[in-house]
Amino acid sequence: MIDDLATAILNKYTATGALVAAIPSFYFTQAPQTVSDETYATYSWVGSGTEEYMGQGTTSKMEKAEIRFMVFNTTDDGGITLASAMSLLMATYDWTKLTIPDHTAVAFERTGTASVEYIDDIWIGTVNYTAWFDG
Repeated sequence: MIDDLATAILNKYTATGALVAAIPSFYFTQAPQTVSDETYATYSWVGSGTEEYMGQGTTSKMEKAEIRFMVFNTTDDGGITLASAMSLLMATYDWTKLTIPDHTAVAFERTGTASVEYIDDIWIGTVNYTAWFDG
């Protein structure tokens, strides 16, 4: 399911013109050392599990996956460009439904954001999500 969810996240990104314009490069897990865009992002699989609800067995469980987005920016503007890109990312993914083979998407829930940091001339922001699926 990792590859299916990663593909669904990428498909949502490529279908959202404003997000592509704000974050021209989007990578699974790690950006290459040669990335040259001022703004780019990574998304990674943090973990997964199942949750049972209101009963027992396979008809009463949901699959969940923890996903982390990290946005990077080298523009020296006090983090404004990074904050704008993060806002667009959240507007794109908050409570969206992703298409995953053999699963019914229920929700893509933002579970938190980390503080914006400035490390080695790069602004870094983190947004965490939980993806919920019947399955």
